[in-house]
Amino acid sequence: MILFNYATNSMPNGKNKYIIKTYNTEKQIFSVDQVHRLMFFNAFDTKYQRNAYNHWKLCFLCNGSNMSDVLQFKWTDIEDDFISFVRQKTKNRTKNVRKLSIPIIRPLKELIEEIGNKESEYIFGGFRSASKELMRNPMAFRNL
Repeated sequence: MILFNYATNSMPNGKNKYIIKTYNTEKQIFSVDQVHRLMFFNAFDTKYQRNAYNHWKLCFLCNGSNMSDVLQFKWTDIEDDFISFVRQKTKNRTKNVRKLSIPIIRPLKELIEEIGNKESEYIFGGFRSASKELMRNPMAFRNL
């Protein structure tokens, strides 16, 4: 199969091949004070704002894990103060599946105790139902 780039009238591997542009962006890093203020923020007007904050905080404390991964965490994934999991994004796309392990540090442990759902096989089972509601009726959360 021969691919042709209509935008540049060139073959992808020919003389005038198309080159994908890359951009170098400057990374901005939070200061220790900014991280502290984010972790201890508590001025919420609604329970939905608090819920959204807990979503963000979970991802942050889980080393930047995607929400799709966090929602898949099961109680059985916890062993020796670590949560081990396979990223949803890569589990079916790589030959060598790699498990990631996140240490359950004190703030993460406190969050799990606060919002974890012991009645569900998923640690954050309550978030799963809220996410389903959002998919069914996005307007229900318009006042966040």
